[in-house]
Amino acid sequence: MKIVEKLTHSPAGFLRKMQMSKHRVWIFVEGIFDRPFYSQLCDNNKSLRNETYTIALAKELPNFSGDGKQNLLSIYRYLNRRKALKNTLEGKEAIVLFIIDKDIDDIERTKVRSSHVLYTEYHSLENYLFRFGNLSSALSSAACLDVRLVRKRVGKESFAWTQKAAENWNLWVEYCLLVRKLKIENAKNYGETKSLMHSGAYSQCNEMKRKHLLRKAMRDSGLTDSKFNIAFKRVKKYVCRLYSQGNHDIIFKGEWYTKFLVQDAREIAGSRQYNSRRLEKRLLPCLLATLDYNGSWADYFHHAIEQLIKTV
Repeated sequence: MKIVEKLTHSPAGFLRKMQMSKHRVWIFVEGIFDRPFYSQLCDNNKSLRNETYTIALAKELPNFSGDGKQNLLSIYRYLNRRKALKNTLEGKEAIVLFIIDKDIDDIERTKVRSSHVLYTEYHSLENYLFRFGNLSSALSSAACLDVRLVRKRVGKESFAWTQKAAENWNLWVEYCLLVRKLKIENAKNYGETKSLMHSGAYSQCNEMKRKHLLRKAMRDSGLTDSKFNIAFKRVKKYVCRLYSQGNHDIIFKGEWYTKFLVQDAREIAGSRQYNSRRLEKRLLPCLLATLDYNGSWADYFHHAIEQLIKTV
């Protein structure tokens, strides 16, 4: 499989380049870390085994804005208007697929409904790494720790570990969902790299900080106390239901899990030496290497890709 070079054309020029290329399937993903994840999925996809396909990053597309997801959606809309999501030139058919993080687009009802746009089931790509990867193996490799000690700390089941982490920050998740649903401008939420209500990953929620954030949200929402509280109760009920069903990854940002594994590494090492330098960054590729791309979790992606390929 050949990865495309950086594309510097206009949208129209890019479309022409796509039509003239030898690839029948073009798959676009958000960022550089998405490429190895989705290339592994594609490499294990039955429908793509005999296809010529390529994977391109949002940054390689024309008019890159700095927001990978929005850039992909902009190109999607352009191709959709031109009826070029599936096109034929000189007898060669080509088809386009955009794979993007769901985030909370489903909750905000902003998801694009198209067979050419595939959203993750969970909040983001990182959720799959922690939910289905081998945490013990990845953390042992990334932090240079004894795998037996790591396993004793994080357990054998990645899913159970993610439940514990997500539950510890459930109040932060409630707040993030609330301010997004109420469309409160400038309120810090999912864009943060960590909870603003916790001093550490496993620490208890700081009630003073929580109450301060909620008071500010109430004031900035423009709602009466009664209406704000009704909206908040609905969000709390929704979060509680998802968590009780084991669906916390639908609303818990996968990137936040790194904070918990980093603290796990610190606790495991104690006074002993371990590799803490840029540990958060190293965790993701280590987790990536532990995934089984033919596991049941991948069926969602394989099915969507196979259904699209059938139309070519």
